[in-house]
Amino acid sequence: MLVNYGEGTMIKINFKLRQVVMTAFIALTLCLAMAPNKAQASGFCCSCACNCVQAAHTDTKNHISQSFADHHTWMIDSFWYENVLPAMMMMTNQLSAVAMQQVQIIGSFMDAQMQMETQQLLQKLQAEAHKDYHPSEELCSIGSGVRSLAASERKAEMTASVMSRRSIDRLMRNATTVAADPARDFQARIEQFSNRYCNERDNNNAFAESGFCDDATNPLFHNKDIDFTRTIDIPLTLNVDFLNGNGANGAPTDDEIDVLAMSNNLFGHEVFSKTLNLSNLSNQDDTDDFLDYRALLAKRSVAQNSFNTIIGLKSAGSGIGTDELKAILLELGVPDSEATGILGNNPSYYAQMELLTKKVFQNPSFYINLYDKPANVNRKAVALQALQLMLLNDTFNSNLRTEMIMAVALENELAQRQEGIQNRAGKNQ
Repeated sequence: MLVNYGEGTMIKINFKLRQVVMTAFIALTLCLAMAPNKAQASGFCCSCACNCVQAAHTDTKNHISQSFADHHTWMIDSFWYENVLPAMMMMTNQLSAVAMQQVQIIGSFMDAQMQMETQQLLQKLQAEAHKDYHPSEELCSIGSGVRSLAASERKAEMTASVMSRRSIDRLMRNATTVAADPARDFQARIEQFSNRYCNERDNNNAFAESGFCDDATNPLFHNKDIDFTRTIDIPLTLNVDFLNGNGANGAPTDDEIDVLAMSNNLFGHEVFSKTLNLSNLSNQDDTDDFLDYRALLAKRSVAQNSFNTIIGLKSAGSGIGTDELKAILLELGVPDSEATGILGNNPSYYAQMELLTKKVFQNPSFYINLYDKPANVNRKAVALQALQLMLLNDTFNSNLRTEMIMAVALENELAQRQEGIQNRAGKNQ
């Protein structure tokens, strides 16, 4: 619009200049035409022509000056202040507004991008948390099964301690035991054998012919006082609980009776019958016999410690998590009616470790469940590592007991050889 307006203005100026020039040219032509061809009139005509030309030049100059002045006024006032400057100001405002709108749009895009990235991150973390902390049934089963291990292990230690104390009291002929009188101890064991463990077919049917065996003996108990496999080795849990007592009205249970009977047969089947007189320490024979007997009991207690520890490990546990442990056997296909008989009402420490470190791996579903989330697989690995550490600790304690027995056996062998050397040395002297 401004350019077109300027071009129109310049055309109008050029048109006016042409009019002025044409007017001056016509006036000059008329003056020359009206002048006579006489010499006397030449001065007047020249004077008239010059005046006309001068007037035309003056008018032209005035018109040009006025035109430039008008053009200057138009350029500054009309063209610039009234048209160009307001248009540029409005253009600047519009460009500024559009630029701000564009910046706002860019900022909105940036905000939207940040919002979407934040939402994506939150959703990703939420998905990872849901994946990592989703409970695993297999891990819960292991966790539920180990709840009773600590309490059962403590009861096992207590049972081993009680059996060791009972054995020492019996062999030392404590006044509160039946072995205070060796004859009574022997008679009580014979009666127990006749009423409980006697098998009429033993001794070439001599027991049946003599009527030594009680007719009411239960075949389930025949020779259980000497059958280690059937009495102790096969059962995962023995109904032995010297802390609370599992028998009716505090009476000993069948397993407790059988275990104590086997202990009597294995260790100290004959109680020291000599009554020692220690009131006079000058009696060298009695004091020597007393010290020798205590030394024998000390060595015997080392061997008996392994037996007592096995009984403790298989004694009744705390009973915590019994249903979860029973479920492991049920998943392996063991009937419900047999599962309780295998585990017992209160599974022992030995039974719990047997299930958690051996039986659970015989179930194919255990390996199927390893196709799980990585976090749960790592948790299972840590749980199994903890069970492995407990198993290694039990193995280490078993090795210690074996080393102690070997050390005592070596000491006995060395004692015999030492005694032989001393005897030969005494003869040589």
